Amino acid sequence: MPTFDKYAYLIRRCQRWSLDDLGDLLFEVNRDKDLDEEGRRELQQSLYELIWDRAQLELKKGADDVGAGEPLSPPNGDSD
Repeated sequence: MPTFDKYAYLIRRCQRWSLDDLGDLLFEVNRDKDLDEEGRRELQQSLYELIWDRAQLELKKGADDVGAGEPLSPPNGDSD
């Protein structure tokens, strides 16, 4: 199972990767013909958890940047 081990190593080391990079790794896991189904499921679950956690952080960060309960305004500052 060398392929599984390589992916598992990458997943353990990718905490600072962007969502796009995590998505690319998930794509590679999904299409790798050398992985058995059990290994693929385990890797997918790990990646889905990382992506979900990262997305939650990004959404929270975006909400904090906008301000609590403040409506969004157009970029030029006009309300119309």
